[in-house]
Amino acid sequence: MRTSIVTAAVLCAFAFGCTVKSNGTASPDGGSTPTTDGGAAQPGALTCGGIFDCAAACEAAGAPCEEACLAKGSASARTAATGLVSCADANTCTDSACLQESCAKEITACVQPTNSGAKPLEGSVPAGNVPAELVAVWKGTEESLELRADGTVGRALRIRAATCSYEGLENGVAVADGTTLTLYFTSGSFKDCGGPSTEPYKPTTESFTYTLTTSSAGTVKLVLEKQGCAAGGNCVNGYDKH
Repeated sequence: MRTSIVTAAVLCAFAFGCTVKSNGTASPDGGSTPTTDGGAAQPGALTCGGIFDCAAACEAAGAPCEEACLAKGSASARTAATGLVSCADANTCTDSACLQESCAKEITACVQPTNSGAKPLEGSVPAGNVPAELVAVWKGTEESLELRADGTVGRALRIRAATCSYEGLENGVAVADGTTLTLYFTSGSFKDCGGPSTEPYKPTTESFTYTLTTSSAGTVKLVLEKQGCAAGGNCVNGYDKH
């Protein structure tokens, strides 16, 4: 992700509300797992916003630091991040007004989540079934799932940004069968760039293969691998139990 320091500062300040420091040596965010598979993201891979958060302190460290942050992103996040930087460079943007006017499509691609693997909900919704081991609030980097004993599910999403954030709340039914978890979202709402969506909510269904892992410290993590997810999407995500 090679760009000028000025452009990097503008992108960071406009899109993600961070501040690029003028001194000190930066190091990439160590809390994420790099993507090396060339396709599906591994648990913890950075989103587009996460890449810019990581690169926010890279001014002194330069290109190697920025490239390390980029490598930590999922394939789709890397594409969105480089697209936004390329647009800013092509339009010689030095302020947020230029980005808003010239790169609106690229900003939206960066802050909106991928929906790969989700399908329109058709037919009736089955009765919910959530085993005791899954009943909890599970929190990821930018979204959380609440799986309830009565078989219902709630999902909250917030992609953090200063002036163009994307937020969503969805509710529905969860059905666990073996190692498959299917979520039927029947209602919800989204806010894009601070305002409500102009389109009505469209119910969807998503299926995952799930695994539960326990760390040496005793913390429990839920790992969801989205079925039918296209290569390059955020196909694998991890959630901590709360």
